[in-house]
Amino acid sequence: MAAGRSPPTFLLLGAAGGGKSLLVGTNLTDLRLPRKVTVRELGGCMGPIWPSYYSECSALLFVVDASNPSQVSSSCIQLLSVLSAEPLASVPVLVLFNKIDLPCHMSLVEMKSLFRMQDVLSCAPDRSGPAWPRPARHFRFRLPAGRRRFRRGGSGMAAGRSPPTFLLLGAAGGGKSLLVGTNLTDLRLPRKVTVRELGGCMGPIWPSYYSECSALLFVVDASNPSQVSSSCIQLLSVLSAEPLASVPVLVLFNKIDLPCHMSLVEMKSLFRMQDVLSCATQPITILETSARDGTGLAGVLQWLRAALREPS
Repeated sequence: MAAGRSPPTFLLLGAAGGGKSLLVGTNLTDLRLPRKVTVRELGGCMGPIWPSYYSECSALLFVVDASNPSQVSSSCIQLLSVLSAEPLASVPVLVLFNKIDLPCHMSLVEMKSLFRMQDVLSCAPDRSGPAWPRPARHFRFRLPAGRRRFRRGGSGMAAGRSPPTFLLLGAAGGGKSLLVGTNLTDLRLPRKVTVRELGGCMGPIWPSYYSECSALLFVVDASNPSQVSSSCIQLLSVLSAEPLASVPVLVLFNKIDLPCHMSLVEMKSLFRMQDVLSCATQPITILETSARDGTGLAGVLQWLRAALREPS
């Protein structure tokens, strides 16, 4: 290399067993494209030391095993952690759903849904690679010249105003998706509001959405006693966030259609609801629901309308 300059380095990351080594052969590979570049593959077990290589990274390739559903959620969290690193704020990123030759592999639609790709795209800084076709809305960054035509809130809102956003949070498996159908839903109450459902596995990035939150719905699985205590701790952590100090909160004890569900009295006791109420600064309402058969959903809609009328 002229004047001793090193070739650009592309990092190849992902969980163990995703097939990274098969893509490049060795953990350090030189390619001619026609300019020389170095592809450095870092194993999933080396995750703790990945950040020491970020400063030299010119582009990032992230591999996900499309044949292993149990690994997808953890890979999503891993990618979000990588994308939050300051040295990688503007590097192009290519996400590879690998192993599609295996009969058990998931389709692209299934992978995008399970990987929560829409949430990943919305919270990641703007990137120029093919996997990042638009700027994000929830990180502070400077848009490149020529892409300033994008407006926050979309072109359909008058004067650029976005509709109020209600966050739907809770542990994985609580039944949130059954409540709203998709992770981003528009409702007319009659005023338009956006309900954003964030999966339990996305907990580390929940705070990036708090500043836009007008009301909060928190779902707890009333049929799973082993999850109640951790859900209580999770809710207390959410309620302690400064941007949420005054937003109205609705706690939903869901899945009461199941025979094994706990009663409201049992749930309040196990969830330590009295302690939650005593330390919270927010107005908190409690409802029992079944997203499957519709029990309690009329009360949820009534609460949503009331929350919409309250001054933000």
